[in-house]
Amino acid sequence: MDSNNSYIKQLYTARNNIISYLKNNGYDCEEFDHFCIEEINIMKNTDELSFMVSNTLGEKCYIKYVIDESYKHNVLKKTNFPGIIYDIFVDPDKKVLGKKDTLLIITTNYSEDSMHQIIKSAWEIDNHFIVLFTLAHLQINILNHSYVPKHIKLTDDEKMEFLKTYNVNETQIPEISRFDPVARAICLKPNDVCKIIRYDKISFNNDYYRICVS
Repeated sequence: MDSNNSYIKQLYTARNNIISYLKNNGYDCEEFDHFCIEEINIMKNTDELSFMVSNTLGEKCYIKYVIDESYKHNVLKKTNFPGIIYDIFVDPDKKVLGKKDTLLIITTNYSEDSMHQIIKSAWEIDNHFIVLFTLAHLQINILNHSYVPKHIKLTDDEKMEFLKTYNVNETQIPEISRFDPVARAICLKPNDVCKIIRYDKISFNNDYYRICVS
């Protein structure tokens, strides 16, 4: 019973933090913003944890849970992950997302190398954008951590203005991996640029820029 309570608490904390990330990225989460730990337990038991949100641009994000309560197995594997992607992005009878949308998967554990390679290929071949978290990743809100500077994803227009202002091209910008914890939290896609604001006592703040890479 104690292990089950611990697991439900992890799901609850993860849900709070993922919704915070989604709101930070401009998604409307009002329908899913208020819940208690008992409701999370019911959603877990009825397999209703997954949900969908959208933003004012009409872009959707589907949050899919692929979890194993025992933590003993990698439930997200190279044998079933491509099928999940196909169902959500391609299958005409099942698909819920298009090219401009985001699939956000929450799982318990996974083989990093093989899953990251599948995610890279999905983007490079089909432009399917996928973000992957474990429950452990979501036990803290990294965007609220005191040691993590503020990261802001630039719009396409802001990116072009930045390149023009500083007279640089994309190859001259320092890189940030799409699998970096903050890059995941702000849903950075490859070739997106983010501004990082670091504060210090002398100059008050300094702006740095990074371009997202696979």
